[in-house]
Amino acid sequence: MNGKGPRYDLAEVKRLVREGRYSASKKGTSWLRNHGFSPILARRIMLSLQDNEFVKSLEPRRNDGSWADVYCCDYDEDGVCGCFYVKFIVEGDVATVMLMSCKEWGYTW
Repeated sequence: MNGKGPRYDLAEVKRLVREGRYSASKKGTSWLRNHGFSPILARRIMLSLQDNEFVKSLEPRRNDGSWADVYCCDYDEDGVCGCFYVKFIVEGDVATVMLMSCKEWGYTW
C-alpha cells in the first residue's frame, strides 16, 4: 500500500482524542510552546481536522513502526490563525493517538 490515502479513519481518530486516548510527544508540541502557545492547542487543532485536509501518509522509519498520517489545516480559533502541519499515528493494543508534530506549515524545528 502506498502513502496516498490516510491510514487511519479521521472520525475514529477524533473520537479517540475526545475520549482522552491521546498523547503528544514533547517534540510534537515544541513549536507551539516555542511560539507562546499551550500544547493543549494541538488537541483543538486535531479535533478541527477535515478529511479533505489530508496530505499524505509517511512510511515508518523502522520495520516495527506505524505509518503516520499528515494533514494541513487552516485554523482560525482561540486567537490563533494559521495553516498547521499535523502528523500523528495510532498505536497500541488499546488504540491511542500519538501526536508527532503540530506546527505552522513551512516551519522547521
